[in-house]
Amino acid sequence: QAYWWSAALNKAYSEGLISVVVINRNHGEYIGQTLESILRQDFKRVEVIIVDALSTDNSMQEISKYSPKLDIRVIREFDFGSSHGIIKGVKKAKGEFFVITTSTDGFLDSRWFSYAIKLLNTRKELAGVQGRISIVNAKGEALKKFYQSRFQSTLSPGGFFCHWLFRGIPILETTCIWRATLVRD
Repeated sequence: QAYWWSAALNKAYSEGLISVVVINRNHGEYIGQTLESILRQDFKRVEVIIVDALSTDNSMQEISKYSPKLDIRVIREFDFGSSHGIIKGVKKAKGEFFVITTSTDGFLDSRWFSYAIKLLNTRKELAGVQGRISIVNAKGEALKKFYQSRFQSTLSPGGFFCHWLFRGIPILETTCIWRATLVRD
């Protein structure tokens, strides 16, 4: 079965809101760190949509610890992998902007959301922004870093992702904040 980004999406969005879609399956050990990194952001207009593929570990207990602190919605159902979960989450997103991440990732810079939104509001021609990504070991030591600053697009929303991917430009989703109009228009 094929799924398309534009199918039955929430057309009405909340201006200035960031929707963070978190994909999870049995990562109870790490999801608390992911949610803590969202909570530490200085930009507070955030909704969190957790797509959980029927975890059998302590994921739900960890998520429930953050429910009083964050606007969290959980979608718990079987899916066919991360891509399927991402599509489910983005369909439910209400934000003007969105981020896709997994339960094993997080945001090191507490100013990242604020910086990205300021840049996107200033530079309307940008489809999204991507920050630095660091791959770290269990001690938090950086092993490798990647960076791509902006995605500029005059392409139709459907053609945007294909254009970047076919050119071989990596999209490191955790550090990308996108305009929701890419998938809603």
